[in-house]
Amino acid sequence: MRVRESMRESARERVCVRESAQESARESVQERVRKRESAQERVHEFARERVRKSPRECVRECARERVRESESARERECMVERVRESDSAQE
Repeated sequence: MRVRESMRESARERVCVRESAQESARESVQERVRKRESAQERVHEFARERVRKSPRECVRECARERVRESESARERECMVERVRESDSAQE
């Protein structure tokens, strides 16, 4: 009897952890969408600024933006890897 209760409790805990991971993944997706929209807005702003700035200044700003985006992509990859590791550890 106790073994069954323990198994049920263990199953409940796994479900809770899985749901938590899914919620974190959803939040991550929403955050990526917000960042993408923000990045698109910055690109539009760059385009507007480009009219006012020299080509060299625009190239520097675009390069800085690409570096920022690649850094955030690396951060996302690390977070996804941590979620995968925690999922595999739970199973």
